[in-house]
Amino acid sequence: MPAKNVLAIDFGTSNTYYSKCPGDKLIPEGIDFGDGRDGLATAILYRKNKTPLIGNKASEEYGEATQQESRHYKFRTYFKPEIVSSDEARKNAVDFLSTVLVDAKNQFLDIDPKTRQVIFGIPCQADETYRQALTDVAEKAGYGRIRTVPEPIGAVIYHLKEDLPVQDALKGFLAVDFGGGTCDFAFLRNGKIKAAWGDMHLGGRLFDDLFYQWLLESNPDAYRLIKADTKEFFVSTYLCREIKESFSQTMARNQSEQVSRAMRHYGRIKMTWEDFVNRAKKYTLSDTFKKYLIDIGQDPTVFPGGNGEVDLLKQFHSCMVEGLRKYQIDKHDIRFVILAGGSSLWPFVPEILMRELLIEKQQIKRSERPYVAISAGLSMWPAQQLKFRKTQNKLKEQLPAFTKKIEKLIDDQCDAVAAEIAQEIGTELFDKKIYPILKKFKSEGGSVSLLKKEIAGAGAGFKTKIPKIVEPSVTALLTSLPQQVHDLIDDWFKKHELVTPDERVDPRQVNSSEIEAPAVDLDLMKKIEKPILAISSVIGGAIFATIAAGEGVVLIVSGPIGWLIGLIVSMAVFYLAAKYGMDKAREIAQDWHIPKYVIKATLTERKIKKAREKLVIQMENLVKKNLRDIKPDLQSQINRQIEREIEALNEVQNF
Repeated sequence: MPAKNVLAIDFGTSNTYYSKCPGDKLIPEGIDFGDGRDGLATAILYRKNKTPLIGNKASEEYGEATQQESRHYKFRTYFKPEIVSSDEARKNAVDFLSTVLVDAKNQFLDIDPKTRQVIFGIPCQADETYRQALTDVAEKAGYGRIRTVPEPIGAVIYHLKEDLPVQDALKGFLAVDFGGGTCDFAFLRNGKIKAAWGDMHLGGRLFDDLFYQWLLESNPDAYRLIKADTKEFFVSTYLCREIKESFSQTMARNQSEQVSRAMRHYGRIKMTWEDFVNRAKKYTLSDTFKKYLIDIGQDPTVFPGGNGEVDLLKQFHSCMVEGLRKYQIDKHDIRFVILAGGSSLWPFVPEILMRELLIEKQQIKRSERPYVAISAGLSMWPAQQLKFRKTQNKLKEQLPAFTKKIEKLIDDQCDAVAAEIAQEIGTELFDKKIYPILKKFKSEGGSVSLLKKEIAGAGAGFKTKIPKIVEPSVTALLTSLPQQVHDLIDDWFKKHELVTPDERVDPRQVNSSEIEAPAVDLDLMKKIEKPILAISSVIGGAIFATIAAGEGVVLIVSGPIGWLIGLIVSMAVFYLAAKYGMDKAREIAQDWHIPKYVIKATLTERKIKKAREKLVIQMENLVKKNLRDIKPDLQSQINRQIEREIEALNEVQNF
């Protein structure tokens, strides 16, 4: 049976947004009701003996109406937050939502609720009374029995499609929906709302009212002109909201800019960010807003500014902080913040969040159009669940092959570092220390015992060089490897339309039992480097044990140098045997001053080169072995990260 298509509604105080989406495809579509924009103003204009107008058409019709025409009109907005307490607000809401369906049908827009599952977003802190009131309003308006979903869930689902790793969606994050009528905070973890709070009266309409008062104070004749047109409520809600939105968008780009806007024939407002902040810090409700609240049965004193001056910016800050304190939410548990709602475009919102939560700018996620994020996200919910189920199965199938790809990357990088270290040892030890000794031996002659002593000394003295060779290469490996692993995962996930998790594998945290940290007192910065130093120490120790342990004896009794010296001894024995016999020749060969012509015949450049090659190969294999001791821990980290992401798809399906 095909998945049922979805109609999602973010029923807002200032604006309402409709989105639809197939039940099996992530193709959300915002509904344009004929005025070239997503959604529509939450406004209705009742006209005597005519059908009501809704949205921006209602606002425009009422705004252009003559004084005579206005007598037969009744303009209503801001009714959504009051559907629990006001009969008139409930009626306005039913009429508004039902007229949307009528207008959509007349415009041949396919949003018929009867053929879709209908989802309405609700504020997190909305109680059962509000939920029931909205359900009843929607049913009376023709939407059937709706499903209500907390609005932050819609915002999360929207960002899952855009820029949010699935695994991050399960970590602690704060959803902030600062809209036209309310300010909602929700702390989510593992797909569940752990705490929700907010202010049902703090929202964009208070700022609309602030700009209305700004207009009146800037233009002495404005109130008389507005009163004469009987447009007080319209000017304070609709026209001032347009000015406010224009100003906030400008300030988001440049807070030093001065903005001047004319408001029809009522006057002009010259605005700066400093002026706005000063007014916001001493806000009180206007008489016009108070009258509206009283008319719909609301008590103005429960609103910020309804009982004396308040600081609206501080009100936002206090609301957030009090919730964190009340629900004992540690700020460090908030990994990132998702912003939704038109009022989140105010620049003071991210500034307060970064300052109070001690987070970076990149930890705040806000859509370019935060006002549509909720409806679009809710409309994608069923399709997202279906997609994640399919994606999870594909990832599980491909995981063994991808694991081998990661293993090859680690092997290749370790091999490259081993080759680099080995070549440098070849240069620093063989070319600069041992080869000059061999060259001198060829040109001057001498005893094998003296040659051994000099080579052993070179090997023993090489100890101080080893860390300088090993540490930079190991550091480079452990620094670059996380990015390369991340790039591989990123490419794999992108093929499945997933965003790569922010977490990176950290090879500095390997727990190989063979790696012991140096016994030194390290400060905070050194503790970060401790695993790198430990790995370098193990590799360096293995190298030193191979070439110079016991005052360099190992170097000359085994491996390529021992092989080379063995050739010289054999040649010396061969020459001495004819004169002294084999047993005596072996006995005195070590201390015999070998003639130059004998040495030259034995110690050819080809054999010296071969000894160097053998030394480099020996060192390379040694470093490979020690580096690969950390491979299981690295692979385990990577596997856990990927498996967590795959399992996270399960959790998100249960939102």
